[in-house]
Amino acid sequence: MTVCQKCVVSILSSLMIVSVLLPGFWPGYSDSFPLSNYPMFTTPRSQVRIDRMIGVLVDEKGIEEEITIPSEFIGAFEVMQAASIIRSAVRGGRETQRKLCRSVAENAANSVEYSEMSKVLLVKEFYSPVQYFTGDSKPLQRIPIDYCAVRKPN
Repeated sequence: MTVCQKCVVSILSSLMIVSVLLPGFWPGYSDSFPLSNYPMFTTPRSQVRIDRMIGVLVDEKGIEEEITIPSEFIGAFEVMQAASIIRSAVRGGRETQRKLCRSVAENAANSVEYSEMSKVLLVKEFYSPVQYFTGDSKPLQRIPIDYCAVRKPN
């Protein structure tokens, strides 16, 4: 290797090392993951938004109880896939939201285990991550997007 080639290799290697280390010296950089400027770890989050679907049961006294809807009713066997379907429906607008809501309500009505569900809610919920993981799992805010009645098959 010639002297010129060695200089080029040295310069390129030095630039790569500096480019990896430089973000650690940026102002406001406070992350417990060294060499990471990924926002998941560096951006404080006061609230997290989750779009979800909730089933509602009504007892003989008229008291409502919320239950978790199985991901299969939403159209996926995996929870994260179900969450993605819900997010897509929320972003897709009113028609997409209604279609998903009706589909979930129909699945509940045709299920032996969930046929007593009275309605399905599609909601946006906001949570404080700190409060959630210290035991207070109630949402800070809930915004209804849509709801569908669960109609029992004849």
